Amino acid sequence: MKALPVPINFLATACLSVLFILAMAACLNPATEAEPQPTAMAMPASPTTASAPPTATPAPLTATSALPTATPAPPTATPDPPTATPAPAILIPTAAPPAIPTLEPDIVSADRQALIALYNATDGPNWYVQDDWLGYNPIRGWFGVRTEGDRVVSLTLNYNNLNGSIPPEIGNLTNLEWLQIEGNNLSGSIPPEIGNLTKLTHLHLGRNNMSGSIPSEIGNLINLDQLYLARNNLSGNIPPEIYNLANLGSLSIGYNDLSGNISPEIGNLANLGGLYLRNSGLSGSIPPEIGSLTNLGELSIGGNLSGNIPPEIYNLTNLGSLSIRDSNLSGGISPEIGNLTNLWELYIEGDNLTGSIPSEIGNLTNLGALSIGGGNLSGNIPPEIYNLPNLVSLSIRGNNLSGGMSTQIGSLSNLRWLGIEGNNLNGDIPAEIGNLHNLWELTLEGNNLSGSVPREIGNLPNLAMLSIGGNNLSGEIPPEIGNLPNLVMLSISGNNLNGCIPSHIDHILIQNESAPPLCGESTTTPMPQPAAPGAPSQSHANTDTERETLIALYNAMNGTNWYIQDNWLTDLPVGDWHGVKTRGGRVVELNLRYNNLSGSIPPEIGNFSNLIVLFLESNNLSGNIPSEIGNLSNLMELDLSGNNLSGSIPPEIGDISNLQLLWLEGNNLSGCLPSSMMIALRSFDDAVPFCD
Repeated sequence: MKALPVPINFLATACLSVLFILAMAACLNPATEAEPQPTAMAMPASPTTASAPPTATPAPLTATSALPTATPAPPTATPDPPTATPAPAILIPTAAPPAIPTLEPDIVSADRQALIALYNATDGPNWYVQDDWLGYNPIRGWFGVRTEGDRVVSLTLNYNNLNGSIPPEIGNLTNLEWLQIEGNNLSGSIPPEIGNLTKLTHLHLGRNNMSGSIPSEIGNLINLDQLYLARNNLSGNIPPEIYNLANLGSLSIGYNDLSGNISPEIGNLANLGGLYLRNSGLSGSIPPEIGSLTNLGELSIGGNLSGNIPPEIYNLTNLGSLSIRDSNLSGGISPEIGNLTNLWELYIEGDNLTGSIPSEIGNLTNLGALSIGGGNLSGNIPPEIYNLPNLVSLSIRGNNLSGGMSTQIGSLSNLRWLGIEGNNLNGDIPAEIGNLHNLWELTLEGNNLSGSVPREIGNLPNLAMLSIGGNNLSGEIPPEIGNLPNLVMLSISGNNLNGCIPSHIDHILIQNESAPPLCGESTTTPMPQPAAPGAPSQSHANTDTERETLIALYNAMNGTNWYIQDNWLTDLPVGDWHGVKTRGGRVVELNLRYNNLSGSIPPEIGNFSNLIVLFLESNNLSGNIPSEIGNLSNLMELDLSGNNLSGSIPPEIGDISNLQLLWLEGNNLSGCLPSSMMIALRSFDDAVPFCD
């Protein structure tokens, strides 16, 4: 048998020794999972012919020798060739090498690093939910993250208390299809790197505090179906690139500080199903090209817009919801409005609208909500309106409508809200109004209605608010008002009514201190009785805490800069202070709307245990809504809209069991309303959603 050449023998010996060392290391450290090792190397086969003898022979390995790093010195004599392959020498390691942990494939991925950057940039430790974030588990287990393979395709962190700004690393999530981070406290600008997310179909960044301009790079998102940036502080123009997003199905950028006009290029978005531009800051006229968006199902515009309503809008026959509000639009409402037979919701409100309400509105038989107001519309209420069988809410407030109320009003059997205040209606309140058994709110104040209050009004078992003040009504107050078990607010002052209010409904708010007395109550003011020595008078005891609360409110809201502050901080009864109404010496209404209030709402607001109405809208209030607001157990109407309030909506607001009306829009609030309020509230805006 031919001898194995020495160099090959040496190589085989060395390789086997290395493999043995690694195997020993794994045995000495069994708790650590080692990276997979290759299988053992096979010994090379003996050559068929002898090789030339080597010029040098390596020294044999011993137990303590190291693998050779250079050609060893030649031996003094050439040994006899071996007759068999010698066993390899064994190297015993003196210590185990450091263990190498096994990592998931996504541990070092760019997606993981982008998520970590987002967590750090948005105050991750204070998120409401942060399950598994920054752990060694695969990112598919991190809260709000969905993956396909090892790539992130969906990131949903809505209403999760994110604070800070979106980092540019968000652009590294190049497989992302859904990005939803709405309803947080994010600030700063939208990073242009978001334009790298070309697979994105849903981008929801609304209801935050983000500022700066809308990046033109959003125009790169050619697959985008939903773009929701509403309720931020974004400024600048709408980048023209947005109008090239041919797949866009929904565009919502209302309630921002944008400038410029609505471009005629809006007509390029042929797939648009929803367009929401109300209070976006945009000005100018409504481009007629909107009429080419034949797939539109919902259209909401308004704010600084002017000019006429373009007739092309009446070609959008797929519209289910049309809202043109808070605008400076002029001209009239075209009879072509009757073409929109799929409408279930119609709001047209503007200061400069003229003409009459077209009778063709009676064609809209699917209509559930109709609001036309705030302008100079004149003429009669068209009788065709009473043919709308599905109508639940009818509001024709603040116009110059004349004529009488038709007896046909009784045919609207599904009606829950009826508001025709602030017009010039005359004649009687028809007795048929007693047929509206589902009615919750009836507001007819500020007209020229005459005659008596119909006794049939006592047939409205669900009525909670009855406001008929400021008319020319006469006769006796019908005792049937006492039959209204759910009545919580009554306003009948400013008429020529006689009699008294049933005493068993004395818990309700009577909107004016000069209202008729309760039955059985003296009409003369009793002589005050002297207090016991050392004790405060009863009136002082009742109002002392509330006076201190009003002073705290005045100081917290920079009262010295209010537009109107008549009698505040004086020794006059607090009922004489501007915006304060009392009953029995207790504060029942606080109305400081449009009064240049700034600062924050103090926690002392919770001391008004008898408060029924709180109106602080359209001021400059900032900070959070204090949790103490939940102490106002008798509160029925709360309007904090049009301020700069921020933070999360306190869950304590759900403790206000009597709350009927809630308005929070035009702030920077996050969070959601307790779902238990969904049934109790009878009027609310869509600024904040209900919790799931």
